[in-house]
Amino acid sequence: MYTDTLKKVSQVLDLVAQGFLYPEKDIAQAVSILNQVAHDLGIEFPDVSEQDLQELKARYTELFINAPGGVAAPPYASVYLGGAGILNQMGADLARRYYAEAGVEPTKGDAPDHVAACIAFTAFLIREGRMELLEEYLSHFLLEWFPSFADRLLAADPEGLYGALAALAQELLMGLGEELKHLRSVEQV
Repeated sequence: MYTDTLKKVSQVLDLVAQGFLYPEKDIAQAVSILNQVAHDLGIEFPDVSEQDLQELKARYTELFINAPGGVAAPPYASVYLGGAGILNQMGADLARRYYAEAGVEPTKGDAPDHVAACIAFTAFLIREGRMELLEEYLSHFLLEWFPSFADRLLAADPEGLYGALAALAQELLMGLGEELKHLRSVEQV
């Protein structure tokens, strides 16, 4: 039962990671599944259809890539860790360290600390059964910066897809972190 639940969590996290990438035609299918999961968790999720693709692309660009006055929620750990607010710094270095420990390399040219990569890596660690590394990754890296990112995104997009993705991801990641802590404490007894 527990492994079935973790398998489902990893599948949902893969879809969440996909949602944090620049929107493509197949996003509606992923959002439909995420909508069901969000509903089960009591999270309001907007309906997204294929005809909204151009609007989603514009919103994604505004929130994460380029906007007058700066983007609302830069999707990189480096912005939130270390206090410098500069890309490809502490957050990217930490992400690379965790990837190396798991024996994986990020794709060349991709930012290792992009929120989509970090969430996809979480799903990977679940599938690989790397629970100790997962717990460390969550508590010492991802959950150190993701709540700040989610807060900024929820403030900028409270009723939109990306705000809903942030709320769903936060619920899943926090729950996963708590469950791993609980399992460790039970094992120590």
